[in-house]
Amino acid sequence: VDVILDSASVETGAVAVHKEELVLSQFFDELKNSWDGIVVNPNVTLEWDYPAPLPVVVSDPGKLKIILQNLINNALKFTDTGEVRVSARHNPNYEKMVLTVSDTGIGIAPSQLPFVFDKFWQVDATRTRTQGGIGMGLYIVKAFTELLGGNVTVTSTVGQGTSFRVELPTV
Repeated sequence: VDVILDSASVETGAVAVHKEELVLSQFFDELKNSWDGIVVNPNVTLEWDYPAPLPVVVSDPGKLKIILQNLINNALKFTDTGEVRVSARHNPNYEKMVLTVSDTGIGIAPSQLPFVFDKFWQVDATRTRTQGGIGMGLYIVKAFTELLGGNVTVTSTVGQGTSFRVELPTV
């Protein structure tokens, strides 16, 4: 339901950005803690990679959380064995934070990469039917990232995994 509401808000232009000072290290600690004890697949580990301390930034914590949750959920959904890694880095020279969610999952064919952020796009409709999802998560990731003044890119190798990189301004 949330993904449908988020999508409808994007479509109608009714998405408000509520920027505030955000202690990035604390934000990631809280996000990590929300995943503690959740075992989606015992053959997949969820790794967190962010230095302490990360700086205080100005962003919308709600949108940032939705971006990362959608990326993590997708990575876990399409990874049968191995790991999903969530990382954060700050580049003070460019006033940017770089968030990456990488997995060792099924990967995405090069011919499909241009479409991954399209509404209702699904990497594997048969798998998605068993795992759930309507193909809106990555669409929302892109829309929210752009609302926050950033950009998102994807690299992938079939059978080896996928990596989503979100670059966001820190001011």
